[in-house]
Amino acid sequence: MGVSCIFPVLVQVLIHVDESALGSLDPTGYGGLCRDSSGRWQCGFYGDAGITDNLHAELRAIQDGLMIVWRRNFRNVICVYDSLHVVNLVLGSREPFHRYTTLVVEIKDLLGHEWRTSLMHSLREGNQCMNFLSKWGSNCKSKLVIINDMLVELRPLLQIVQVFFYLGEFSLFVSSPFTFCLFAMYYQKK
Repeated sequence: MGVSCIFPVLVQVLIHVDESALGSLDPTGYGGLCRDSSGRWQCGFYGDAGITDNLHAELRAIQDGLMIVWRRNFRNVICVYDSLHVVNLVLGSREPFHRYTTLVVEIKDLLGHEWRTSLMHSLREGNQCMNFLSKWGSNCKSKLVIINDMLVELRPLLQIVQVFFYLGEFSLFVSSPFTFCLFAMYYQKK
């Protein structure tokens, strides 16, 4: 584990996930989107995690995001999320008595497939598109909805992101909320 600035390379796909809890007794949603190394839309997803906490929804987002890109045959993947607790839970040793042990083990099993994965922590401010999708998730009443075509509502946010990709890595600055030069804690599986 280390701290670094990571850029998606030519064949990488970036999954950015988030959760949204409307209240302690309200549905919790999650969402994410997949982009290629140029920032172009590959797919998006959102779902209803039920009446639960943020941790469970964030883990569901990671699990579903990894499953989606695996099934679409992407084999060089960066998964970005905004919970340091999730980073430590997924990358740490197995905790047999944790309430989400089964879900964490399933994510670890996905990471063990024959592919290259990086897990990264991002600041919450960089999650504008995922916030949008996760809020849809908390209202959708479906466990998982996969979006193949970009939603019109996301187009302005994603166009801003694409501009940063085209500027090149030396123009990106860590404090920008839309950049993928993330000052991040990450894990790289070789």
